[in-house]
Amino acid sequence: MSRWRAALCLVAAAFASLATAQYYPYVIDSFYTEVIVSKDATIAVTETIKVTFNEPRRGIFRTIPIVYPTGTGSERAIQLKLGAVVDESGKRHTTKVTREGDYLKIRIGDADVFLPPGSSETYVIQYTVFGALNWHEDKSWEPWTELYWNATGPEWDTQITAASFRVTFPPQESGAKLRARAFAGEYGSRDSVVLTELGTASTANEPFVDLMLTPNEMTGSRTKPLEPYEGLTFVLSLPQAAVPRPPPLEEFLRRATEYLPLLTPFVVMLIMYPIWSKHGRDKKDGPVQVRFEPPSSLPATEAGTMLDERVDQRDLAAGIMSLCVKGYLTVELTQKEGLFQKREYVLHPTNKEDTTGLSLFENELLERLLSAGGQITREDLRTHVAPHIMELKGTIYEDFVTRDLYRANPNTVRGIAIFLGILLTGLVAFLLSQFSLVADVWVIVLGGLVGLIPAINLGWHMPMRTYYGNQVRQETLGFYEMMRHRENYMAWVVDKQPDGLKYEEYLPYAVAFDLIEQWNEAFADIVKEPPSWYHDPYGGVFYAHVFAHDIRSMTSDFGSAASTPPRSDGASGGGSGFSGGGGFSGGGFGGGGGGSW
Repeated sequence: MSRWRAALCLVAAAFASLATAQYYPYVIDSFYTEVIVSKDATIAVTETIKVTFNEPRRGIFRTIPIVYPTGTGSERAIQLKLGAVVDESGKRHTTKVTREGDYLKIRIGDADVFLPPGSSETYVIQYTVFGALNWHEDKSWEPWTELYWNATGPEWDTQITAASFRVTFPPQESGAKLRARAFAGEYGSRDSVVLTELGTASTANEPFVDLMLTPNEMTGSRTKPLEPYEGLTFVLSLPQAAVPRPPPLEEFLRRATEYLPLLTPFVVMLIMYPIWSKHGRDKKDGPVQVRFEPPSSLPATEAGTMLDERVDQRDLAAGIMSLCVKGYLTVELTQKEGLFQKREYVLHPTNKEDTTGLSLFENELLERLLSAGGQITREDLRTHVAPHIMELKGTIYEDFVTRDLYRANPNTVRGIAIFLGILLTGLVAFLLSQFSLVADVWVIVLGGLVGLIPAINLGWHMPMRTYYGNQVRQETLGFYEMMRHRENYMAWVVDKQPDGLKYEEYLPYAVAFDLIEQWNEAFADIVKEPPSWYHDPYGGVFYAHVFAHDIRSMTSDFGSAASTPPRSDGASGGGSGFSGGGGFSGGGFGGGGGGSW
């Protein structure tokens, strides 16, 4: 009678399980995991998952961890290469593979096709793994190679009616020490069945697992359904001679793919350098020849821009200084009350009307200055000039094209090249990360950030000068060399004996070249009084070095104010499944879970 009661209990349990399954949107009827352990330390995994859908669903998704905590504060990654995802007949399923944190997510199904309630599907997922074996040594057992694998994963949100696994490995000789162990239940459960020799074992209570071990195979199955967030885990121990640890170089080369995104800067350079070399590299015109005249009537601001290929504060200050020298502005020095108060500079228009001698930039700059009224303070520069700084810079670059110094607006070319370089860097980093699905986020970010260096640098130098533009830049460099080296400008002063007018004419270039002190030193014995456009009510005896300091301070104030708008009013990967009895359900590699969508 007791046998009949037991049979009735099992039937009742089966019906109860079946009734419970109806409450889930989908149920996994069977989850079969087949693992092949190769001598080269790789494992091939095939998961056959049979699913019944109780509600309309497109398919399932499978999440597999590829980065695992080691329990020592560090992490360990496995290399997982996904193969085919097919049905029971071998027909491929539509899949989408993404990296989500420490997981690889495999979404299976067509986004436009819903499976009706009651339909069943089979999903066969194939992938290979490297880095999931551990090598241990312990006095209680000979050195062993261990596979600690989470067959189903404890993260499924539905019932798994039947779960089983089969592991094949290189055949072992008689007498070889083999061990097998299986866990089942919630994550962390230590209920297990163990085999320390060939044979079979099973449990009539938790973990309800049958286990068998032969010289080249281990099989196991759960004898009752796995409820949501329960899993089946197994551990296999082999002699190290069966699956030896790969040589360090081989292991390094295999794991090097984890760092593929670090090659981003090299790939970006490989792509962008030939483009820059053909379309951005300026032709070399031989050594620079020192010259004592400005380059081909190029105004000071444009000369400063040509020198370093950018419009900076010194170039703006040089433009204001040039307007002073050409008679459109005067400078008045003011002193606030207080011994240690900083002196300030005020610009006054002279009402000179003839502007034929001004460049396009100087004309536009003068218009902005005159819009401030009768006198122009630093605050006026911030209000009337700084908000239009991009327009002023654009005028300089357009003037370069008009003068046939560049084929196209260098600022526009530079902006487009840098933008495309940044896009290229992001694309390369993304593609390399896809080739290395185990790459950590920091590897991708670091590779991308370093990749921006050649992208931005080559993009910055992409504008190409014309043949005439190269000549003008050589002349600019020659004039700069004259001003920069004492022996050059002193020889010029002795030979040509320039007067104070020549000093004033070239002073804006000294401002643009950041050579104010050097230029004043050259004329210390020639210029004995300040220029007519400079008024210092508190001045006494004129000293060239003091005047140089004033010019330095004045141009610094002008350049800073002219480029700074006013402020607005608002503002377990390495653990063992045997040592110390430390194993548990859900431990080891593999696992994860999934769901329906």
